[in-house]
Amino acid sequence: MNKEKFTIFLAAFITLLLGPGAGHLLLKQWKKAVFFISLAFGLFIILGINFISELGTDTVNSILILPSAERFKQVSDFYYKFQDNNSKMMLFFDVCFAAVWAYSIVDIFISTRKNSKEGQEK
Repeated sequence: MNKEKFTIFLAAFITLLLGPGAGHLLLKQWKKAVFFISLAFGLFIILGINFISELGTDTVNSILILPSAERFKQVSDFYYKFQDNNSKMMLFFDVCFAAVWAYSIVDIFISTRKNSKEGQEK
């Protein structure tokens, strides 16, 4: 396997392990990396906003007062209830995040193939 193919597969593997956009950083495709990382981050922000809005500010403030061990248990209990009560939203989030992640991997192969074809034509 030549170095170029190894780099492509390494970029796809890094994306698989670390998340959308990570492999694009390895390939020095900065704009695509920022795009995919921002998209994934945006999905988590939306999920976080929904979670915090469902808890309410009083609950969030009361959790912040607790010691760290109790705080972790309390937040995890609230999150499990949030998942149970918002199963359709969680499914939507999971599908969207999986689609972004998968397309990020596919895009590595598409963009490198496209770049190699352009290089051969020159």
